[in-house]
Amino acid sequence: MVILPGASGPTVGDPDMVRTIPVILAGLGETALPDLTRRALAAPDTLVAIICVGGLALGMAGLLEGRTAVTHTQGNNVLEATGTTVVRARVVDDGDLVSAGGVTSGLDLALYLLEREFGPRIALAVEKLFGYERRGIVWAARGPEALALGRPRPRRFPTTRVALPSAASPAHGTSRCEHPSGPCEPCWSSLSMTER
Repeated sequence: MVILPGASGPTVGDPDMVRTIPVILAGLGETALPDLTRRALAAPDTLVAIICVGGLALGMAGLLEGRTAVTHTQGNNVLEATGTTVVRARVVDDGDLVSAGGVTSGLDLALYLLEREFGPRIALAVEKLFGYERRGIVWAARGPEALALGRPRPRRFPTTRVALPSAASPAHGTSRCEHPSGPCEPCWSSLSMTER
């Protein structure tokens, strides 16, 4: 297993005066890191875990093109521009590549990797030892596709409108509303959950 952490520091500033995150990431491209990571990703039994902007460093080196990953929220758009499919989740599992969004997501990633590699009992024991409860769902490319956001939800009520009975109707506003198709929308909305 190879774990690539992120970096900390300012995101803006004069690069001649301050080692900003972009300067640090660009410098990583000039080291042996991209080649070593490329070899790790090519090895059949090696898992690469990346935390925070560590993923951005690999994306900028062209190692995540066509892969699914996440990085720090401030770098997700840049990561996407490298050809990476970005899923905005705390932890993203893409098989032999598992990534975490921000620094605290690294704890979630560590606990997930323990569960994935050694089972839930070990992960729970370490979670208790840390005094930390894992947050969020780990995204993985399995299971059915989710509906796209922004799609209209199916209506709970019939789409045909019915004439409302007069206010004098004894059943209007109850679960025994006298409409032929069942309670009308205003009557249904006025019912408590136990009456529905």
